[in-house]
Amino acid sequence: MAMQNTGSASVFHTSARDLAARLESDASPVAQEMVREAQVLADTFRRWELQRPDDAMRVQTIRQLLDLNRRAMDYVSRANKAG
Repeated sequence: MAMQNTGSASVFHTSARDLAARLESDASPVAQEMVREAQVLADTFRRWELQRPDDAMRVQTIRQLLDLNRRAMDYVSRANKAG
């Protein structure tokens, strides 16, 4: 049974949206794939603002965002060193 939003969904939505915006200007296939992942996650978190998912799905999706954020920061760090 889905519960009402706890208020944290907007934080995750903003984080995913900001991550996509940070990578958008990089035309590499790797960056563009991460942009797509971030956009899908942002859409998911936006839906959570209306209806919270079950706890297992919530944890799994938040972990996906954290993993994507780590991969994106590693990518940006390497790109900055190369440039």
